Amino acid sequence: DQYIEYDTLKTVVKALAETELVMPERNVNSYTTSLTCQGQDSNFAGKLGTKDVTQEDFFKAIDRDVQKIGNFTANQVKQSKQKLSTLERDVDVAVNNEGSGVSLQSLELRAKEIGDTFLDLEKYINVN
Repeated sequence: DQYIEYDTLKTVVKALAETELVMPERNVNSYTTSLTCQGQDSNFAGKLGTKDVTQEDFFKAIDRDVQKIGNFTANQVKQSKQKLSTLERDVDVAVNNEGSGVSLQSLELRAKEIGDTFLDLEKYINVN
């Protein structure tokens, strides 16, 4: 499955929301700001069935989904670029060798299919 698993993420969020989250006390003199996600104490956990689930689990699930989508997208782009390169070679051959048996209509159809693939991929990226 090449989509974000919204149901799984929703379940984790619900489990976390059902638990009272208490921020740990911090010494204001040693307070720093970080742009990274730090692991939290166990009081940042909820229950998902019999398993403890933490905010970190939620972020790991999102990272997994983003990685999966990135891999799928990269693979689709690579395949489309290969098809486009092949089409470009075939067009060059057809132009240089008029009447070589390659129909311009078939080349045009292949170009349209490749374009449609890129448009579908763009829609997929926007949805995810």
